[in-house]
Amino acid sequence: MSVRIAVNGLFLARPHTGMGRYTLGLLGALPAAMRDAEFVVFVPDKLPRSLKLPSAVRTVVVPIGRSLLGRGKAIDEWERSKLGLAASQLKAHLIFQPYPTPPIRNPYKVPVVMAVHDVIPWQLPRYRRALRSRLKLRGVLDGIRRADRIVTVSRTSAKAITWASQVPAERISVTYEGLEPAYSKQPASAAMAAVRKRFGLQRPFVLYVGGYDYRKNVRRLIQGFAESGLAGGSGGSGKSAGHDLVLAGAVTAPASALYEDFHKLPQLIAQAGIGRRTKVLGFVSEADKRTLLAAADAFAFPSLAEGFGLPILEALAAETPVAASDIPINQELFPGAYEPFRPDRTDELAKALRDAALEPDSAKVARGTEAVARYTWPAAAERTAAAFTQLLEK
Repeated sequence: MSVRIAVNGLFLARPHTGMGRYTLGLLGALPAAMRDAEFVVFVPDKLPRSLKLPSAVRTVVVPIGRSLLGRGKAIDEWERSKLGLAASQLKAHLIFQPYPTPPIRNPYKVPVVMAVHDVIPWQLPRYRRALRSRLKLRGVLDGIRRADRIVTVSRTSAKAITWASQVPAERISVTYEGLEPAYSKQPASAAMAAVRKRFGLQRPFVLYVGGYDYRKNVRRLIQGFAESGLAGGSGGSGKSAGHDLVLAGAVTAPASALYEDFHKLPQLIAQAGIGRRTKVLGFVSEADKRTLLAAADAFAFPSLAEGFGLPILEALAAETPVAASDIPINQELFPGAYEPFRPDRTDELAKALRDAALEPDSAKVARGTEAVARYTWPAAAERTAAAFTQLLEK
């Protein structure tokens, strides 16, 4: 009997986001892992033709509609009501939510598998200060608890999910994430030269790619780079330095205390005295990001908390030395593959940046290559398919 799986495809319209890449990566590999399954992806609008999905995946448009309370409320209603109703009418055997949502109104009790990448808002109280955030998170936590099965991207996240939600460990499957093979392909020298010219990168550089909310710890990175000596001078090793700090990522952010680093970025850079040695690129395409990773002398990842840490994997695929906060998720997924530092210690961050940029450790780079081989979308799809099958056979 063919199995019909309904999938929430909301983030496919934003394929460069974390949720978009996760959804797209899994959908690209799941049909090969479940050859007897049909995947029906519900989307609010037609997807662009450039977005390629396997033939076993078909899309169905379920419009979001309007709400007097704004688009956010309309999306909530789409996730909670329209998706469940559409899955029931489809006679789906299972609903897959690629990210946590409040409970689905599910008339025919179709089993729900929910992907929970992290529980950072419950681990870091700063993310729950606003009343609106607390109310939304309360609904999401209810959705996590009511899901028939949880899939997550690391053992570290699995333990945190049980801590935050009291969902027993036996209802959680660790499936990990994957990486597009393109990240392991070395860009041509002409492509790297073109990207350097377009972004004005004339000096060697340390790269950061990511967001600017509190947990990303960008303020500490700016301070650590300033203290490292990499902007000029000896760099602490007797070797000539002369690096820039290159920041790529968001171009907008909500006007909240969580994004203070983004809104004060020029001030933070000026206070650190590295204004002439810092390039703020804003959003970069996937192709440009891959080229920047390959061209960088080092990649910096100072985050306080993560569910998986995909940017580290991207840098390791480019064989670029990494300086990363020594938090549990990185210890689990990338052991011995990066220069570690405690995320609240600027002096340790500065040393890690110097070591990665000026004296790269070939053994760490080799362990990074091994990590890249472990985390692929086909492997993640096989584990996800096993979680689906386990629930369907109950």
